[in-house]
Amino acid sequence: MVKRLGLFRVFMVLILIGICFSANLSSFAQYEGSSTDVMLQGFHWLSCNGSWWNTINSNASAIQQAGFTIVWLPPVSLAASNEGYLPTQWYNLSSKYGNQTSLQKAINALKSRGIKPIADIVINHRCGSTNWADFTNPSFSNNNTAICRNDEYFSSGNPGAGISQRGANDTGEGYAAARDLDHTNSSVQTEIKNWLNWLKNTIGFQGWRYDFVKGYSGTYVGMYNTATSPYFSVGEYWPTNYFDVNNPNNWRQQIVDWIDATGRKSTAFDFVTKPLLAEAFNNNAYWRLRDSDGKPAGTIGWWPAMSVTFLDNHDTGPSPGGGQNHWPFPSNHVAAGYAYILTHPGIPCVYWPHYFDWGSGLQNEIKNMIALRKAQGIKSTSTVSIQVADSSKYAAIIDNKVAVKIGPGSWSPSGSWNLALSGNNYAIWTKSSGGTAPSAPTGVSANATSSSSITISWNAVSGATSYTVYRSSSSNGSYSSVGTTSSTSFTNTGLSANTTYYYKVTAANSYGTSGYSSTVSATTQSGGGGGGVTTTIRVQYDVGFGNSIYIRGNVSPLSWTQGVAATWTTGNVWVYTTTDIPAGQTFEFKPLINDAIWSTGSNFTGVGGQTITITPNF
Repeated sequence: MVKRLGLFRVFMVLILIGICFSANLSSFAQYEGSSTDVMLQGFHWLSCNGSWWNTINSNASAIQQAGFTIVWLPPVSLAASNEGYLPTQWYNLSSKYGNQTSLQKAINALKSRGIKPIADIVINHRCGSTNWADFTNPSFSNNNTAICRNDEYFSSGNPGAGISQRGANDTGEGYAAARDLDHTNSSVQTEIKNWLNWLKNTIGFQGWRYDFVKGYSGTYVGMYNTATSPYFSVGEYWPTNYFDVNNPNNWRQQIVDWIDATGRKSTAFDFVTKPLLAEAFNNNAYWRLRDSDGKPAGTIGWWPAMSVTFLDNHDTGPSPGGGQNHWPFPSNHVAAGYAYILTHPGIPCVYWPHYFDWGSGLQNEIKNMIALRKAQGIKSTSTVSIQVADSSKYAAIIDNKVAVKIGPGSWSPSGSWNLALSGNNYAIWTKSSGGTAPSAPTGVSANATSSSSITISWNAVSGATSYTVYRSSSSNGSYSSVGTTSSTSFTNTGLSANTTYYYKVTAANSYGTSGYSSTVSATTQSGGGGGGVTTTIRVQYDVGFGNSIYIRGNVSPLSWTQGVAATWTTGNVWVYTTTDIPAGQTFEFKPLINDAIWSTGSNFTGVGGQTITITPNF
């Protein structure tokens, strides 16, 4: 079996004998190298709500603070499908995600913060503007010859059956929902190059995510990248045949063969690491994460610099309110999954809902992992030394700087290491640099301050620069981070009334993180903290099927960091009530869709004990 390199070996021989042009050699550096990038998939399947570009714009600072350096945005063009994957007019950017003006504002918000936006490029296929093949904006020199001759359009009984002028045979797999474009056609090539350069030079994109690349030869992705010089390029090569967990090299080989076909001018998503990680967690098969050569068993084990690792995307995973969910990663192991991909080589990609919609606990865990990756200098080409891979655990040391363990089994690195991060079925250590991690906090206490908030306090720890609070619904359950602070107390808001919560606290500094403190618990009050008065917020807005309204504000039980859910009533009115705001107290608040999309304009003002009715804009 030829691992990783096929056509490229031949290409290297040509270089060595001086036949290849040096201009081509210099272009490879932008696609393969020691990248420190961390990518965010900036959408999910149900993001086509008409204002998604505004969501990206309003979250640009949060994306920057998380440590993401690349954001993959959904298809931007007018399309026959809401999600954009059946494009019609490439240059018409009035899509279900917003218009061109709001798109460019979002792109500028990202770029001004040093974040590179990449566009989802759907060029395997295309729909006509009003029928099967009347391509406009742009049209091709001959719309019929732009279509592969074995496309359904030319089949008996379909509109193109009687047309003799046809393109060449498809260079990849067919796609029945739209017309397969003939990438051997010079007009098709020219229009694609022109459009990509327009997206780059006029709209402001800095790279490409190519959709359904198994539908046409990888040679053409290489051609389009040569013509557009993107900062970054990644292809979605999701093999068609069933994934055989006992033979992952089948998919491995297909993916690296496609990278070879591009001339090493595009990375590819690692569709092998994802199912192997899921298998490890679901069936205690952590041994599958090490191949016969002792390397990571995914594509990152063969070609890490050209592999983009991920747990879920808009096709495989869930979306708030539904989504496709075709091949989801086990939800109770998502944090541990990120512990793997964010400590390992390759270019890791985080799924939007995991970071923005699954709660502050998971968000903080991912954010801390990204910060650790950057602080320790982990790159796409970092080296992995697998220490153990068996039925209960996987452990590895990366660049002799970071050690990671996933799975329920016990393991810790020998020598001078400090525990940096830990959670459900994972632990991450960093190499000691002479100092010591702080000890665990003592004197921890928890006290309910209302029916929806609990304050946790502890004694200061010598040498600690920050503290992280973890919460669980049972004393022996799974604990998730609910916040990090530099002070010796933390108020956890947005809780349910008359409910018991359990807490642990860790201390941290630049040398590592302490173990957990002792467990404490408190039960929220039964309600009525507002002196017997009821405050009601009524939000009049049609959020669309599957979406919800949340409220954030500046007075308990509201907070600006995490929303509380409102309840839908008739007439598209969402209602939130609380008895915890004192009568007559003035407060500010804002509604959000799915606790992610902020309403536009200034904060709304309310008074405790009153009913406030608002009609926001999003």
